[in-house]
Amino acid sequence: MKKKIFSFVLALMVSLSVIPVSVRAEGTGTWDGTTQTAPKAVGGVYQIGTAEELAWFAKKTQGSTTHGISGKLTADIDLNDQNWEGYEMGGTIPSLAGYSGTFDGDGHTISGFYYKNKAAIRTDRTTSMGLFGYVTGANVKNLTVDGQLVVDMQYQTASMSRYYAGGVIGSAKGSNIDHIINDVDITVENDPNSYAKGNAAGVVVYSSYYSDNSNITDTVISNCENRGTITGGSATGGVFESTGSNVTVKNCINTGNVTSLYGQAGGITCYGAGTTIEDSANLATISGLKGAGGIAYKFEYSYSTSAERSGSWAGIIRNCYNAGTINGGASSDYVAGIAAKNSGSTSSIISPAISNEIENCYNVGTINCEATGSSVYVGAIGGYHTQIVTATNLYYLDTSASAGIKSGFRASKTAAVAKTEEELKSADILAALGDGFKKDLGKINNGYPVLAWQTSEGPDEPDVPVTEAYTISAGEDSKINIGEDATVTLTVTNDNETAYNAYF
Repeated sequence: MKKKIFSFVLALMVSLSVIPVSVRAEGTGTWDGTTQTAPKAVGGVYQIGTAEELAWFAKKTQGSTTHGISGKLTADIDLNDQNWEGYEMGGTIPSLAGYSGTFDGDGHTISGFYYKNKAAIRTDRTTSMGLFGYVTGANVKNLTVDGQLVVDMQYQTASMSRYYAGGVIGSAKGSNIDHIINDVDITVENDPNSYAKGNAAGVVVYSSYYSDNSNITDTVISNCENRGTITGGSATGGVFESTGSNVTVKNCINTGNVTSLYGQAGGITCYGAGTTIEDSANLATISGLKGAGGIAYKFEYSYSTSAERSGSWAGIIRNCYNAGTINGGASSDYVAGIAAKNSGSTSSIISPAISNEIENCYNVGTINCEATGSSVYVGAIGGYHTQIVTATNLYYLDTSASAGIKSGFRASKTAAVAKTEEELKSADILAALGDGFKKDLGKINNGYPVLAWQTSEGPDEPDVPVTEAYTISAGEDSKINIGEDATVTLTVTNDNETAYNAYF
Protein backbone atom coordinates (compact mmCIF):
# COMPACT_ATOMS: atom_id res chain seq x y z
CA MET A 1 0.00 0.00 0.00
CA LYS A 2 1.35 3.39 -0.93
CA LYS A 3 1.95 6.29 1.43
CA LYS A 4 -1.18 8.21 2.22
CA ILE A 5 -1.84 11.63 3.67
CA PHE A 6 -4.30 11.70 6.55
CA SER A 7 -5.83 14.78 8.15
CA PHE A 8 -6.36 14.96 11.87
CA VAL A 9 -8.68 17.64 13.30
CA LEU A 10 -7.69 18.96 16.69
CA ALA A 11 -10.00 21.03 18.85
CA LEU A 12 -8.33 23.83 20.79
CA MET A 13 -10.59 26.04 22.90
CA VAL A 14 -13.22 27.24 20.42
CA SER A 15 -11.00 27.14 17.34
CA LEU A 16 -10.28 24.27 14.96
CA SER A 17 -7.01 23.50 13.18
CA VAL A 18 -6.55 20.95 10.41
CA ILE A 19 -3.04 19.49 10.37
CA PRO A 20 -1.96 17.23 7.48
CA VAL A 21 0.41 14.52 8.70
CA SER A 22 2.40 12.28 6.34
CA VAL A 23 2.50 8.69 7.55
CA ARG A 24 3.00 5.30 5.95
CA ALA A 25 -0.32 3.52 6.20
CA GLU A 26 -0.27 0.02 7.62
CA GLY A 27 -1.10 -2.71 5.16
CA THR A 28 -4.20 -4.83 5.42
CA GLY A 29 -2.19 -8.06 5.26
CA THR A 30 -0.72 -10.02 8.14
CA TRP A 31 2.84 -10.79 7.02
CA ASP A 32 5.37 -9.81 9.68
CA GLY A 33 8.29 -9.33 7.27
CA THR A 34 10.22 -12.41 8.42
CA THR A 35 8.02 -15.52 8.40
CA GLN A 36 8.60 -17.89 5.49
CA THR A 37 6.52 -20.90 4.51
CA ALA A 38 7.41 -23.42 1.83
CA PRO A 39 4.67 -23.62 -0.83
CA LYS A 40 3.60 -26.85 -2.50
CA ALA A 41 5.00 -27.67 -5.92
CA VAL A 42 2.83 -29.00 -8.74
CA GLY A 43 4.69 -30.29 -11.76
CA GLY A 44 7.86 -28.63 -10.51
CA VAL A 45 6.18 -25.21 -10.18
CA TYR A 46 5.69 -23.72 -6.71
CA GLN A 47 2.08 -22.63 -6.09
CA ILE A 48 2.33 -19.34 -4.18
CA GLY A 49 -0.76 -18.00 -2.44
CA THR A 50 0.50 -16.11 0.63
CA ALA A 51 3.11 -13.49 1.51
CA GLU A 52 4.93 -16.07 3.63
CA GLU A 53 5.19 -18.40 0.65
CA LEU A 54 6.40 -15.60 -1.61
CA ALA A 55 9.09 -14.69 0.93
CA TRP A 56 10.28 -18.32 1.02
CA PHE A 57 10.35 -18.47 -2.76
CA ALA A 58 12.25 -15.16 -3.01
CA LYS A 59 14.98 -16.35 -0.66
CA LYS A 60 15.36 -19.59 -2.62
CA THR A 61 15.92 -17.66 -5.87
CA GLN A 62 19.03 -16.12 -4.33
CA GLY A 63 20.69 -19.52 -3.92
CA SER A 64 23.43 -20.75 -6.23
CA THR A 65 21.60 -24.02 -6.94
CA THR A 66 17.98 -22.87 -6.65
CA HIS A 67 17.98 -19.64 -8.64
CA GLY A 68 16.18 -21.35 -11.54
CA ILE A 69 13.06 -22.49 -9.69
CA SER A 70 9.64 -21.55 -11.09
CA GLY A 71 6.60 -20.18 -9.31
CA LYS A 72 3.00 -19.27 -9.99
CA LEU A 73 0.69 -17.05 -7.96
CA THR A 74 -2.61 -18.64 -7.00
CA ALA A 75 -4.07 -15.53 -5.33
CA ASP A 76 -3.53 -11.82 -4.82
CA ILE A 77 -0.87 -11.23 -2.15
CA ASP A 78 -0.55 -8.36 0.34
CA LEU A 79 3.00 -7.82 1.62
CA ASN A 80 1.66 -5.61 4.40
CA ASP A 81 4.13 -2.77 3.76
CA GLN A 82 6.98 -4.80 5.26
CA ASN A 83 10.38 -3.83 3.88
CA TRP A 84 11.28 -6.13 0.97
CA GLU A 85 14.99 -5.29 1.13
CA GLY A 86 16.87 -8.57 1.40
CA TYR A 87 14.15 -10.52 -0.43
CA GLU A 88 14.92 -9.29 -3.96
CA MET A 89 14.30 -12.28 -6.23
CA GLY A 90 17.56 -13.28 -7.90
CA GLY A 91 19.61 -11.14 -5.53
CA THR A 92 20.91 -7.65 -6.12
CA ILE A 93 24.31 -8.03 -7.79
CA PRO A 94 25.58 -9.52 -11.09
CA SER A 95 28.12 -11.71 -9.29
CA LEU A 96 25.16 -13.85 -8.21
CA ALA A 97 23.54 -16.17 -10.75
CA GLY A 98 20.38 -14.08 -10.95
CA TYR A 99 16.85 -15.44 -11.15
CA SER A 100 16.52 -17.68 -14.21
CA GLY A 101 13.20 -19.46 -13.78
CA THR A 102 9.63 -18.68 -14.83
CA PHE A 103 7.49 -16.54 -12.55
CA ASP A 104 3.84 -16.41 -13.59
CA GLY A 105 1.62 -13.95 -11.75
CA ASP A 106 -1.39 -15.53 -13.48
CA GLY A 107 -3.12 -12.14 -13.55
CA HIS A 108 -2.78 -11.55 -9.80
CA THR A 109 -1.59 -8.47 -7.91
CA ILE A 110 1.13 -8.15 -5.30
CA SER A 111 0.10 -5.16 -3.17
CA GLY A 112 1.56 -3.61 -0.05
CA PHE A 113 5.01 -3.77 -1.63
CA TYR A 114 7.47 -1.55 0.22
CA TYR A 115 11.21 -1.23 -0.35
CA LYS A 116 13.67 1.11 1.34
CA ASN A 117 17.42 0.75 1.66
CA LYS A 118 18.45 0.63 5.34
CA ALA A 119 22.12 1.46 4.82
CA ALA A 120 24.45 3.21 2.41
CA ILE A 121 24.38 1.81 -1.12
CA ARG A 122 27.64 0.02 -1.87
CA THR A 123 30.15 1.72 -4.14
CA ASP A 124 32.01 -1.40 -5.33
CA ARG A 125 29.12 -2.87 -7.32
CA THR A 126 25.80 -1.99 -8.95
CA THR A 127 22.86 -2.80 -6.68
CA SER A 128 19.57 -3.83 -8.31
CA MET A 129 16.51 -2.94 -6.24
CA GLY A 130 12.93 -4.10 -6.75
CA LEU A 131 10.59 -7.03 -6.27
CA PHE A 132 13.12 -8.81 -8.49
CA GLY A 133 16.71 -7.64 -8.22
CA TYR A 134 18.73 -9.33 -10.94
CA VAL A 135 17.25 -11.73 -13.52
CA THR A 136 19.05 -13.66 -16.28
CA GLY A 137 17.34 -15.84 -18.86
CA ALA A 138 14.09 -15.59 -16.92
CA ASN A 139 10.41 -15.36 -17.82
CA VAL A 140 8.41 -12.91 -15.71
CA LYS A 141 4.80 -12.47 -16.77
CA ASN A 142 1.15 -11.71 -15.97
CA LEU A 143 1.78 -9.68 -12.82
CA THR A 144 0.77 -6.36 -11.26
CA VAL A 145 2.84 -4.86 -8.43
CA ASP A 146 1.48 -2.03 -6.30
CA GLY A 147 3.37 -0.14 -3.61
CA GLN A 148 6.34 2.13 -2.99
CA LEU A 149 10.12 2.07 -3.38
CA VAL A 150 12.25 4.64 -1.57
CA VAL A 151 15.87 5.44 -2.34
CA ASP A 152 17.07 6.88 0.97
CA MET A 153 20.25 8.93 0.63
CA GLN A 154 20.67 9.81 4.32
CA TYR A 155 23.53 7.30 4.66
CA GLN A 156 25.55 8.50 1.65
CA THR A 157 28.64 10.68 2.04
CA ALA A 158 29.30 11.17 -1.68
CA SER A 159 27.57 11.01 -5.04
CA MET A 160 26.17 7.53 -5.76
CA SER A 161 25.43 6.27 -9.27
CA ARG A 162 25.72 2.50 -8.87
CA TYR A 163 22.14 1.43 -8.35
CA TYR A 164 19.06 0.46 -10.35
CA ALA A 165 15.77 1.28 -8.61
CA GLY A 166 12.96 -0.65 -10.31
CA GLY A 167 9.37 -1.07 -9.28
CA VAL A 168 9.30 -4.66 -10.52
CA ILE A 169 12.81 -5.55 -11.79
CA GLY A 170 16.15 -3.89 -11.19
CA SER A 171 18.10 -5.44 -14.06
CA ALA A 172 17.34 -8.10 -16.68
CA LYS A 173 19.53 -9.94 -19.16
CA GLY A 174 18.23 -12.26 -21.85
CA SER A 175 14.78 -12.36 -20.29
CA ASN A 176 11.19 -12.29 -21.47
CA ILE A 177 9.11 -9.72 -19.58
CA ASP A 178 5.47 -9.87 -20.59
CA HIS A 179 2.17 -8.43 -19.34
CA ILE A 180 3.66 -6.65 -16.34
CA ILE A 181 1.98 -3.63 -14.74
CA ASN A 182 4.00 -1.49 -12.36
CA ASP A 183 2.00 0.60 -9.91
CA VAL A 184 4.93 1.15 -7.55
CA ASP A 185 5.80 4.79 -6.88
CA ILE A 186 9.54 5.45 -6.74
CA THR A 187 10.95 8.36 -4.75
CA VAL A 188 14.25 9.80 -3.57
CA GLU A 189 14.42 10.97 0.04
CA ASN A 190 16.92 12.82 2.27
CA ASP A 191 19.11 14.08 -0.54
CA PRO A 192 20.05 17.72 0.20
CA ASN A 193 23.43 17.26 -1.51
CA SER A 194 22.00 15.75 -4.72
CA TYR A 195 23.91 12.50 -4.23
CA ALA A 196 21.26 10.29 -5.89
CA LYS A 197 22.72 9.73 -9.37
CA GLY A 198 21.53 6.17 -9.96
CA ASN A 199 18.91 5.05 -12.48
CA ALA A 200 15.22 4.31 -11.99
CA ALA A 201 12.23 2.95 -13.92
CA GLY A 202 8.86 1.33 -13.39
CA VAL A 203 8.92 -2.14 -14.95
CA VAL A 204 12.66 -2.82 -15.43
CA VAL A 205 15.61 -0.46 -15.13
CA TYR A 206 18.42 -1.96 -17.24
CA SER A 207 18.01 -4.69 -19.86
CA SER A 208 20.42 -6.37 -22.25
CA TYR A 209 21.28 -9.76 -23.79
CA TYR A 210 22.49 -12.81 -21.90
CA SER A 211 25.39 -14.98 -23.04
CA ASP A 212 25.66 -18.58 -21.89
CA ASN A 213 28.47 -20.55 -23.52
CA SER A 214 28.21 -18.48 -26.70
CA ASN A 215 24.42 -18.86 -26.84
CA ILE A 216 22.93 -15.39 -27.00
CA THR A 217 19.45 -14.65 -25.63
CA ASP A 218 18.00 -11.20 -26.21
CA THR A 219 15.56 -9.46 -23.88
CA VAL A 220 11.98 -8.85 -25.00
CA ILE A 221 9.71 -6.46 -23.09
CA SER A 222 6.10 -6.70 -24.26
CA ASN A 223 2.59 -5.71 -23.19
CA CYS A 224 3.86 -3.79 -20.16
CA GLU A 225 2.59 -0.63 -18.47
CA ASN A 226 3.96 1.77 -15.92
CA ARG A 227 1.29 3.45 -13.79
CA GLY A 228 3.57 4.47 -10.94
CA THR A 229 4.93 7.96 -10.35
CA ILE A 230 8.65 7.56 -10.97
CA THR A 231 11.13 10.05 -9.49
CA GLY A 232 14.80 9.26 -10.01
CA GLY A 233 18.10 11.00 -9.49
CA SER A 234 19.81 10.54 -12.85
CA ALA A 235 18.53 8.68 -15.95
CA THR A 236 14.88 7.84 -15.33
CA GLY A 237 12.34 5.99 -17.46
CA GLY A 238 8.68 5.06 -17.29
CA VAL A 239 8.63 1.47 -18.53
CA PHE A 240 12.41 0.94 -18.56
CA GLU A 241 15.48 3.15 -18.18
CA SER A 242 18.11 1.82 -20.59
CA THR A 243 18.83 -1.07 -22.92
CA GLY A 244 21.72 -2.80 -24.56
CA SER A 245 21.87 -4.10 -28.13
CA ASN A 246 18.98 -5.90 -29.82
CA VAL A 247 16.39 -5.49 -27.08
CA THR A 248 12.81 -5.45 -28.41
CA VAL A 249 10.07 -3.40 -26.77
CA LYS A 250 6.51 -3.68 -28.06
CA ASN A 251 2.96 -2.90 -26.98
CA CYS A 252 4.05 -0.87 -23.95
CA ILE A 253 2.53 2.25 -22.44
CA ASN A 254 3.46 4.76 -19.77
CA THR A 255 0.67 6.47 -17.81
CA GLY A 256 2.66 7.53 -14.73
CA ASN A 257 4.49 10.84 -14.41
CA VAL A 258 8.27 10.51 -14.70
CA THR A 259 10.79 12.98 -13.23
CA SER A 260 14.57 13.05 -13.21
CA LEU A 261 15.77 15.37 -10.45
CA TYR A 262 19.31 15.82 -11.74
CA GLY A 263 19.40 14.17 -15.18
CA GLN A 264 17.28 13.08 -18.14
CA ALA A 265 13.90 11.36 -18.39
CA GLY A 266 11.92 9.35 -20.95
CA GLY A 267 8.37 8.02 -21.07
CA ILE A 268 9.05 4.55 -22.43
CA THR A 269 12.83 4.69 -21.92
CA CYS A 270 15.45 7.25 -21.09
CA TYR A 271 18.18 5.66 -23.17
CA GLY A 272 18.12 3.01 -25.89
CA ALA A 273 21.05 1.59 -27.88
CA GLY A 274 20.40 -0.69 -30.84
CA THR A 275 16.87 -1.17 -29.56
CA THR A 276 13.53 -1.56 -31.34
CA ILE A 277 10.52 0.19 -29.79
CA GLU A 278 7.23 -0.34 -31.56
CA ASP A 279 3.50 0.02 -30.94
CA SER A 280 4.05 2.00 -27.73
CA ALA A 281 2.85 5.29 -26.25
CA ASN A 282 3.41 7.82 -23.49
CA LEU A 283 0.39 9.56 -21.96
CA ALA A 284 1.98 11.16 -18.89
CA THR A 285 4.12 14.17 -17.99
CA ILE A 286 7.86 13.61 -18.46
CA SER A 287 10.30 16.04 -16.82
CA GLY A 288 14.08 16.11 -16.69
CA LEU A 289 16.51 18.76 -15.48
CA LYS A 290 18.90 17.97 -18.35
CA GLY A 291 16.43 16.82 -21.02
CA ALA A 292 13.35 14.73 -21.72
CA GLY A 293 11.61 12.67 -24.39
CA GLY A 294 8.10 11.27 -24.67
CA ILE A 295 9.18 7.89 -26.01
CA ALA A 296 12.94 8.22 -25.47
CA TYR A 297 15.36 10.91 -24.38
CA LYS A 298 18.39 9.47 -26.21
CA PHE A 299 18.12 6.78 -28.86
CA GLU A 300 21.28 5.47 -30.50
CA TYR A 301 22.80 2.67 -32.55
CA SER A 302 24.83 -0.14 -30.99
CA TYR A 303 28.12 -1.58 -32.21
CA SER A 304 30.35 -4.27 -30.74
CA THR A 305 33.54 -6.09 -31.72
CA SER A 306 33.72 -8.25 -28.61
CA ALA A 307 34.37 -11.97 -28.89
CA GLU A 308 31.22 -12.67 -26.90
CA ARG A 309 29.01 -10.80 -29.34
CA SER A 310 30.01 -8.74 -32.33
CA GLY A 311 27.76 -6.85 -34.70
CA SER A 312 25.85 -3.64 -35.26
CA TRP A 313 22.27 -2.74 -34.46
CA ALA A 314 20.22 0.24 -35.54
CA GLY A 315 17.78 2.01 -33.26
CA ILE A 316 14.21 1.69 -34.56
CA ILE A 317 11.09 3.53 -33.39
CA ARG A 318 7.90 2.49 -35.16
CA ASN A 319 4.18 3.04 -34.54
CA CYS A 320 4.47 5.23 -31.44
CA TYR A 321 2.80 8.36 -30.15
CA ASN A 322 3.15 10.86 -27.34
CA ALA A 323 0.17 12.62 -25.76
CA GLY A 324 1.90 13.72 -22.56
CA THR A 325 3.47 17.05 -21.64
CA ILE A 326 7.27 17.03 -21.97
CA ASN A 327 9.28 19.39 -19.74
CA GLY A 328 12.97 20.09 -20.19
CA GLY A 329 14.67 21.79 -17.26
CA ALA A 330 17.14 24.65 -17.09
CA SER A 331 20.11 22.45 -18.03
CA SER A 332 18.47 20.68 -20.97
CA ASP A 333 20.10 19.96 -24.31
CA TYR A 334 17.49 17.82 -26.12
CA VAL A 335 13.72 17.84 -25.55
CA ALA A 336 11.07 16.25 -27.78
CA GLY A 337 7.83 14.30 -27.95
CA ILE A 338 9.19 11.12 -29.56
CA ALA A 339 13.03 10.92 -29.53
CA ALA A 340 14.85 13.96 -28.18
CA LYS A 341 18.21 12.84 -29.58
CA ASN A 342 18.17 10.13 -32.25
CA SER A 343 21.60 9.11 -33.50
CA GLY A 344 22.82 6.63 -36.07
CA SER A 345 26.49 6.37 -36.99
CA THR A 346 28.02 7.91 -40.09
CA SER A 347 30.52 5.98 -42.22
CA SER A 348 33.31 8.23 -40.98
CA ILE A 349 32.89 6.64 -37.55
CA ILE A 350 31.81 3.10 -38.42
CA SER A 351 31.82 1.63 -41.91
CA PRO A 352 29.32 0.86 -43.21
CA ALA A 353 27.15 3.49 -41.54
CA ILE A 354 24.47 2.41 -39.07
CA SER A 355 21.26 4.29 -39.83
CA ASN A 356 18.46 4.59 -37.31
CA GLU A 357 14.81 4.50 -38.35
CA ILE A 358 11.70 6.33 -37.16
CA GLU A 359 8.32 5.93 -38.82
CA ASN A 360 4.57 6.10 -38.25
CA CYS A 361 4.71 8.32 -35.17
CA TYR A 362 2.92 11.43 -33.99
CA ASN A 363 2.99 13.90 -31.12
CA VAL A 364 0.15 15.94 -29.62
CA GLY A 365 1.76 16.64 -26.22
CA THR A 366 2.99 20.12 -25.37
CA ILE A 367 6.79 20.45 -25.44
CA ASN A 368 8.34 22.86 -22.93
CA CYS A 369 11.96 23.76 -22.21
CA GLU A 370 13.43 26.21 -19.71
CA ALA A 371 16.86 26.21 -21.34
CA THR A 372 17.65 28.43 -24.31
CA GLY A 373 20.59 28.91 -26.65
CA SER A 374 22.16 27.52 -29.80
CA SER A 375 23.01 24.19 -28.17
CA VAL A 376 19.44 23.48 -27.05
CA TYR A 377 17.30 21.44 -29.46
CA VAL A 378 13.55 21.27 -28.93
CA GLY A 379 11.06 19.64 -31.29
CA ALA A 380 7.68 17.96 -31.36
CA ILE A 381 9.10 14.76 -32.87
CA GLY A 382 12.85 15.19 -32.35
CA GLY A 383 15.37 17.65 -31.00
CA TYR A 384 18.48 16.56 -32.92
CA HIS A 385 18.66 13.66 -35.38
CA THR A 386 21.79 12.16 -36.97
CA GLN A 387 22.09 9.56 -39.74
CA ILE A 388 18.39 8.67 -40.00
CA VAL A 389 17.81 6.76 -43.24
CA THR A 390 14.07 6.23 -42.71
CA ALA A 391 11.92 9.06 -41.38
CA THR A 392 8.40 8.67 -42.74
CA ASN A 393 4.83 9.38 -41.67
CA LEU A 394 5.79 11.69 -38.81
CA TYR A 395 3.17 14.19 -37.69
CA TYR A 396 2.69 16.64 -34.86
CA LEU A 397 0.03 18.99 -33.55
CA ASP A 398 0.86 22.43 -34.89
CA THR A 399 0.52 24.03 -31.44
CA SER A 400 2.68 21.48 -29.58
CA ALA A 401 6.08 22.91 -30.55
CA SER A 402 7.61 25.45 -32.91
CA ALA A 403 9.43 22.76 -34.90
CA GLY A 404 8.92 19.12 -35.77
CA ILE A 405 12.62 18.18 -35.82
CA LYS A 406 14.74 21.07 -34.66
CA SER A 407 18.05 20.18 -36.27
CA GLY A 408 20.23 17.33 -37.44
CA PHE A 409 22.97 15.90 -39.63
CA ARG A 410 22.27 13.50 -42.48
CA ALA A 411 18.66 13.49 -41.40
CA SER A 412 15.67 15.37 -42.80
CA LYS A 413 14.54 18.27 -40.66
CA THR A 414 11.34 18.51 -42.70
CA ALA A 415 10.28 14.88 -42.31
CA ALA A 416 7.89 15.78 -39.49
CA VAL A 417 4.76 17.55 -40.74
CA ALA A 418 2.63 19.94 -38.68
CA LYS A 419 -1.11 19.23 -38.67
CA THR A 420 -4.15 20.81 -37.09
CA GLU A 421 -6.20 18.94 -34.51
CA GLU A 422 -8.86 18.26 -37.11
CA GLU A 423 -6.30 16.90 -39.56
CA LEU A 424 -4.66 14.62 -37.00
CA LYS A 425 -8.05 13.10 -36.21
CA SER A 426 -8.90 12.59 -39.87
CA ALA A 427 -9.17 9.36 -41.84
CA ASP A 428 -6.29 10.50 -44.05
CA ILE A 429 -3.77 10.60 -41.19
CA LEU A 430 -5.11 7.33 -39.80
CA ALA A 431 -4.50 5.70 -43.18
CA ALA A 432 -1.02 7.22 -43.46
CA LEU A 433 0.01 5.90 -40.03
CA GLY A 434 -0.84 2.38 -41.15
CA ASP A 435 -2.13 -0.81 -39.58
CA GLY A 436 -0.44 -0.12 -36.25
CA PHE A 437 -3.17 2.43 -35.45
CA LYS A 438 -6.95 2.55 -35.35
CA LYS A 439 -9.69 5.11 -34.82
CA ASP A 440 -10.29 6.25 -31.25
CA LEU A 441 -13.94 5.24 -31.10
CA GLY A 442 -14.06 5.31 -27.30
CA LYS A 443 -12.40 8.75 -27.10
CA ILE A 444 -9.71 7.48 -24.72
CA ASN A 445 -7.19 9.68 -26.55
CA ASN A 446 -9.42 12.69 -27.24
CA GLY A 447 -10.18 11.39 -30.71
CA TYR A 448 -6.57 11.09 -31.90
CA PRO A 449 -5.49 7.72 -33.36
CA VAL A 450 -4.76 4.96 -30.87
CA LEU A 451 -2.61 1.86 -31.20
CA ALA A 452 -4.26 -1.20 -32.70
CA TRP A 453 -3.92 -3.15 -29.45
CA GLN A 454 -5.52 -0.46 -27.26
CA THR A 455 -9.14 -0.88 -26.17
CA SER A 456 -11.20 2.03 -27.50
CA GLU A 457 -14.75 0.98 -28.23
CA GLY A 458 -17.72 3.08 -29.25
CA PRO A 459 -20.03 3.86 -32.17
CA ASP A 460 -18.25 4.61 -35.43
CA GLU A 461 -19.96 7.93 -36.03
CA PRO A 462 -18.68 10.46 -38.56
CA ASP A 463 -16.90 13.41 -37.05
CA VAL A 464 -18.77 16.63 -37.74
CA PRO A 465 -16.62 19.75 -37.30
CA VAL A 466 -18.33 22.24 -35.00
CA THR A 467 -17.15 25.19 -37.09
CA GLU A 468 -19.17 24.27 -40.15
CA ALA A 469 -22.89 24.53 -40.89
CA TYR A 470 -24.79 21.70 -42.56
CA THR A 471 -28.12 21.57 -44.35
CA ILE A 472 -29.94 18.30 -43.81
CA SER A 473 -32.95 17.28 -45.90
CA ALA A 474 -35.35 14.71 -44.52
CA GLY A 475 -38.34 12.96 -45.95
CA GLU A 476 -41.73 12.32 -44.38
CA ASP A 477 -41.66 10.35 -41.09
CA SER A 478 -37.85 10.28 -41.09
CA LYS A 479 -35.56 10.46 -38.07
CA ILE A 480 -32.27 12.37 -37.79
CA ASN A 481 -29.74 11.57 -35.04
CA ILE A 482 -27.79 14.57 -33.76
CA GLY A 483 -24.96 14.46 -31.23
CA GLU A 484 -25.50 15.74 -27.68
CA ASP A 485 -23.10 18.66 -28.07
CA ALA A 486 -24.53 19.92 -31.36
CA THR A 487 -26.10 23.38 -31.66
CA VAL A 488 -29.21 23.11 -33.82
CA THR A 489 -31.17 25.79 -35.65
CA LEU A 490 -34.45 24.35 -36.98
CA THR A 491 -35.87 26.08 -40.02
CA VAL A 492 -39.05 24.54 -41.44
CA THR A 493 -40.18 25.16 -45.02
CA ASN A 494 -43.09 23.03 -46.12
CA ASP A 495 -46.36 24.34 -47.51
CA ASN A 496 -48.21 21.09 -46.86
CA GLU A 497 -47.74 20.85 -43.06
CA THR A 498 -48.54 23.20 -40.20
CA ALA A 499 -47.06 21.36 -37.16
CA TYR A 500 -43.61 19.85 -36.58
CA ASN A 501 -42.10 18.05 -33.61
CA ALA A 502 -38.39 18.20 -32.78
CA TYR A 503 -36.91 16.22 -29.85
CA PHE A 504 -33.42 17.07 -28.47
